[in-house]
Amino acid sequence: MPVRLDGYTFERSGRAHKKYAVTLASGRTVHFGDRRYQHYRDRIGLYSGQDHGDKERRRRYYARHGLEASRESPKWFSHRYLW
Repeated sequence: MPVRLDGYTFERSGRAHKKYAVTLASGRTVHFGDRRYQHYRDRIGLYSGQDHGDKERRRRYYARHGLEASRESPKWFSHRYLW
């Protein structure tokens, strides 16, 4: 069941271990998130059962992965919609 949010259409990814797939206007599909791990808050909602809401854990995630991400990369979508 696709979910529309912020002009993007998200659906469950068919790729191993990935949570979401989003198809961009260019036709490219971006897969992001890992089903095996929790996240801070799922804005899309299909995996909200894996929300942990721990601000310290979120801070450590960004310390490991950095804050900067190029727009419409898997990292950008993870930061915006999961963390």
